[in-house]
Amino acid sequence: TMKQEADALFELSLSSWVEIEEELTRALKTTARFGPRKNLRRIGENNGFMSVCCLLRPDWIGCSQDDRSHLPSKIVYKFSCSDQLEAVAHSLISCSLNENVIYDALRKSNNTEGLFYSLLTPSTADWLHVPGPVCYKEISDDGDVGHIMIEHIEGTSFDCYDHCSISEVQQIISAIARLQCLSHRESLHQHEEFDWNPWETIGLCVLTNTVARKVVADIPSFYGDEFEPLTRQLLFALDAIYDLEAPMRERKVIPSVLVHGDIWQSNLMWSYGGDRPRQLKSILDWQSAHVGSPAEDLVFLLICVLSGEDRRMHWRSLLVFLYRSIENEMAPAKPSFTLSELYASYIRLFPLLGLIVLMRFSVIFKCYLPSLSPDDRVKFTQTMSRKLFFLAEDVVASLD
Repeated sequence: TMKQEADALFELSLSSWVEIEEELTRALKTTARFGPRKNLRRIGENNGFMSVCCLLRPDWIGCSQDDRSHLPSKIVYKFSCSDQLEAVAHSLISCSLNENVIYDALRKSNNTEGLFYSLLTPSTADWLHVPGPVCYKEISDDGDVGHIMIEHIEGTSFDCYDHCSISEVQQIISAIARLQCLSHRESLHQHEEFDWNPWETIGLCVLTNTVARKVVADIPSFYGDEFEPLTRQLLFALDAIYDLEAPMRERKVIPSVLVHGDIWQSNLMWSYGGDRPRQLKSILDWQSAHVGSPAEDLVFLLICVLSGEDRRMHWRSLLVFLYRSIENEMAPAKPSFTLSELYASYIRLFPLLGLIVLMRFSVIFKCYLPSLSPDDRVKFTQTMSRKLFFLAEDVVASLD
């Protein structure tokens, strides 16, 4: 029943209806309270390794109709949880994770996302294509379960094997340019909480060098024997490629900005208008926001959401599009880096982020393919095999 589901979610999040109601009414500065038809249910069942997302319907009562119309009727309640991450780890290495490592990753990702939303006004969030902020609870002590509550965005996300068109990617890049502009204007990148390396902190929860070797070695069994020569070359050069400190070193050679850190299909919401093109509604999941290279989000985005053919054909023009978009957003001021510096940073970051995406989609294949319908399974395998073959080729070629 709905009540049983809500009770189970609150038990998992170490919270309750009373606590959430008090926190929300305080944040929204309202005397309204939750009504008898209040509801909490889980959404995004297979998305997210570090949290659980729920849809909260408060059913506001105790206020005028006019006041109620200004209160959110749906809120995303997202709390820290490592169950999914630990399940993935068990399927990969058949053992439990270090609790201290898990706690550190949960704390940093929850507090980073909460801080990011707290720094935004509703109008700025709308401008950035980000859900409006409501409130958040930090993880401060061992055993805490942190959470955030944000505006619910109506829209649809892509499946991980779907690809964006070039015009859709340009919409995302425009939002990235605005983030970088805001980072400079408001000095967001100077907040101490954003000074961390999620690639290392979160990545090493599961993908240690040893596990990375196992995942790469298993790629031919996922996607076909044609990957065998490429995986041998990747394994030979893995110690050089899988350098999780590389994104942090970029900060020494190009002016840093605040980056999202995980822009891919599952973290993008789109609206559909009949025959009209898809429009970007929101960029979700800011758990990995950190100070990094202005090229970092672009590298990860293009690898994830474009087909291999489109990425090879358009990455240079899309990099120029990002730079021109930053120029337009910052005018009359100028970007603090040149187009050549942006290009060079992209080239340096590509091998590591390419390998990470290659491993991510291989892990997704192993964990989630059995749950797909037969038709989706065929589509996933065919689409991803081609995409990742191009990617593996390009990562190997980048080593020359």
